[in-house]
Amino acid sequence: MLQYTPNDLMGLRDSALLLIGFAGAFRRSEIVALNVEDVEFVREGLVIMLRQSKTDQEGEGRKVAIP
Repeated sequence: MLQYTPNDLMGLRDSALLLIGFAGAFRRSEIVALNVEDVEFVREGLVIMLRQSKTDQEGEGRKVAIP
């Protein structure tokens, strides 16, 4: 899929979302609910805060590390 994304700003955004979704094993609903504020850049990679998830019955959210 990445091979066919255009080499422009929207294509780079789409590629980043595909890779983050794959690396974090996110559901579609989790990816579309992401905001810029939910992504934290750390020395080891990224820490993404999932505020809502199908499996989060208490609504506490969880942090997922992406190396």
